[in-house]
Amino acid sequence: MFINKGQQESYNLQSVQHARKAKKVVPSKFESRLADAALRQAAEGGYLISPSRSFLLERCQTAKTPNQSLRDIEYIHLSHFHIRTLGHIQSCRHLRVCILNNNYLTRFNALENCPHLVRLDLHSNQITKLPDEGFWREMKSLQILNLHDNGIGKLDDIQSLCVCVNLVALTLYDTPLSLKTNYRHHTVNSIWSLKALDHHVIGDDEIIEDALFSKRFMTMNPRLWVDLCPKQTEPLDERTIESEMKVVKKILFDVNRILVHGSPVVVIQRWVRGHICRKALNISYDQVQERLRKLNFVVQETPSGSQVDEVNLDYDTYLKNRRPGSKTPSAATTLRNETPMTKQQNK
Repeated sequence: MFINKGQQESYNLQSVQHARKAKKVVPSKFESRLADAALRQAAEGGYLISPSRSFLLERCQTAKTPNQSLRDIEYIHLSHFHIRTLGHIQSCRHLRVCILNNNYLTRFNALENCPHLVRLDLHSNQITKLPDEGFWREMKSLQILNLHDNGIGKLDDIQSLCVCVNLVALTLYDTPLSLKTNYRHHTVNSIWSLKALDHHVIGDDEIIEDALFSKRFMTMNPRLWVDLCPKQTEPLDERTIESEMKVVKKILFDVNRILVHGSPVVVIQRWVRGHICRKALNISYDQVQERLRKLNFVVQETPSGSQVDEVNLDYDTYLKNRRPGSKTPSAATTLRNETPMTKQQNK
């Protein structure tokens, strides 16, 4: 197979990246210059592309949603296309889902012209610096942002994300930034709207200072795991904006479902709200139990039409039958409180 010069330089760049990931070290200045030179030569050889208008209309057009102009495009999936710059993607004003992973992008500031973005996937690129606050302030609909496996290394870049008011899920693992001390603590407390970071829902002990919870609610425990970048099995040519929005809703649903059961604060708030609501509606506990019995949530004690003999069973007998061989509380108390005079009288 014939390999041109641009492809050879790109292969050399990929080998450098794979070696860097295997060693898990920060690249040196020599490696950075070597990677930049390889990218420059690959771009000059025509191996790296910039999406044109005709290219986008051809790739993003489906039988169900024929696109007449770039403004009609709502969904773009161009992974592994060796894209160096965004090109005419910035003209897609109504873009809602943009997936550009595994390319050679270094900047994406031009996406500020796409304020309707809900999900932006840019993992496995060459991004080293994030846009400023002015860019993220326009992303009022953005909820899921995938930036893992990039060259982002400064905490100041994370600070600019605080103005992205609806951002719920963020991935930044496999970056130089994720290797820094207190990276997760700094990120969680900088972006207040964030609910999940790097495949784990944010725990209450990461937000509440000096909070002590059980292992069930500890940070990054298996109960809080969530997939923020799921792999899709559906063929690429059959994916539409409807199917992609279903993926977005599925991710957000999983995050909220885990948060409801994995956050002590949310659990307490739910119970308090239920108590206040029942009190305002003058609903007693017996009414709640009766309603649950009708819904088969509570097993009825006696079936209708049957005769059950009453049995008087005290707690000591129940505990003794429940745990054979163990001493009942009353027996243990009697033995502990028995005095020498009482023993002689019993004899």
